[in-house]
Amino acid sequence: MLNAVQLGDALTLLRSLPDGCTPLAFFDPQHRSNLDRQKYGNEGRGPQKARIALPAMSDAYIDDVIRQIARTLVTFGYLMQWTDTYRLGEGYHLRTADVLQTVDIINWDNGKLYGQGHRVRRCAVVIFLFCKNQKSLAPESGR
Repeated sequence: MLNAVQLGDALTLLRSLPDGCTPLAFFDPQHRSNLDRQKYGNEGRGPQKARIALPAMSDAYIDDVIRQIARTLVTFGYLMQWTDTYRLGEGYHLRTADVLQTVDIINWDNGKLYGQGHRVRRCAVVIFLFCKNQKSLAPESGR
């Protein structure tokens, strides 16, 4: 059924899809890397209540989802993935560069404070735009 809400594990759903079946995918992972690194200890209070109810995704799980999304994309298909500035600065997007090439980063002001505020709070949302192209399909060159 087209445009039906899917509930369940992302990897289970993605593994059930055929190779090259979509030109576009969106992924908003519930990553914990920044929270785990900062050890805030305030989860479940205030604005974190809704987010803490969502199951967290490990970095390895997120990488597996991205690899499965890459498999389901057509050649020159795109993945739009929400991220945060911590993951951007730490280069997490490079972990799956063998299957998807980063082609752009979208950043816009959503009009409200966002982020954990350890050093700064921002009104920005960051999205990676990845592309499955010939370069990401080429076999390893022995580098």
